[in-house]
Amino acid sequence: MSEAADGTALPSGTADLHIHTLASDGVSGIEEILAWLERSDLDVAAITDHERIDAAVAAQWMARARGLRTEIVVGEEITTRNGHLIALGLTRRVAPWGSMRDSILRVHDQGGIAIVAHPLVPWPLCASERTIRRLMDDADRAAHPDAVEAFRSEEHTSELQSHHDLVC
Repeated sequence: MSEAADGTALPSGTADLHIHTLASDGVSGIEEILAWLERSDLDVAAITDHERIDAAVAAQWMARARGLRTEIVVGEEITTRNGHLIALGLTRRVAPWGSMRDSILRVHDQGGIAIVAHPLVPWPLCASERTIRRLMDDADRAAHPDAVEAFRSEEHTSELQSHHDLVC
């Protein structure tokens, strides 16, 4: 088990923090996702539809009402001018098309976690290395992302992780 800076034991488990439903560009509805989660070994699942949290709120409520073992986190995949950002632990959605920096600040204002989504992929709306470095070098630590998603960025994440103490 890992420890926090103060020596407190941190829980460990398995999680999928980037799940879309039919409410955005996913291929499954909430019922189908919850049924799959009942059979899975995941401890945490985040519903992160594009530009909305209503399906995530519904999934969280339904999972709790059923006593589902997997904790459902309300999230959103926010489209920013600098790439997509996964926001976890939201109580209200974050408006799209702001800067990545401003979106991270809005997520943190809600007490949420901000994760740069599918970085370093040469597709539109994927954060570039320059964007990530600029965020991590920002003097305001509240503007730093909390993590960088590791999907399709293997050759760059270890260097970014060691240089900026990120969880990848």
